[in-house]
Amino acid sequence: MCRASRTSTGSSFKMEQDSTFNANYKNALSAGLKVGVYHFSQAITVTEAKEEAEFLCKILKDYQKPTFWVAIDYEFDDRLTRKKCTHGSDVVNAFCDVVKSYGYQPCIYANLEMLKNYVKSPKYPLWVAQYNSTCDYKGPKVMWQYTSSGRVDGISSKNTNNNSANVDLSHVYK
Repeated sequence: MCRASRTSTGSSFKMEQDSTFNANYKNALSAGLKVGVYHFSQAITVTEAKEEAEFLCKILKDYQKPTFWVAIDYEFDDRLTRKKCTHGSDVVNAFCDVVKSYGYQPCIYANLEMLKNYVKSPKYPLWVAQYNSTCDYKGPKVMWQYTSSGRVDGISSKNTNNNSANVDLSHVYK
């Protein structure tokens, strides 16, 4: 899963393409991997969620079609706070409706707190984030992100001396 775009975490609603998306996406496809993408969302309203999805789909039109999920990464940060997250289900479902209308496979990424308290009625497949030895989310899910400190051959960081970097790892359910 490659981050294609994000919405800023400050007070303004500003979207931008991830500066590493082009290389990450093309290299993953050329390696023969199933490749999906996601947008880091800070949408508070359905209108904003639709704008984010349109922004992401506009980026994707210039690339080979993803071979995996196109997800909204819905988690709290400076802009999207617990207090402002009053329509979580509507927001993620609206994002996914737009993604689906472009012919992509939509998916919702969220952690347990988000799913339990803010996104109670998801209409689309879930990618659950819980850094644990088991996934406690009992509902249906297509992926489970279980760590942020995994290692993958070929992925390194410019910021470390040992040529390795922590990466998120997910289990994919069949």
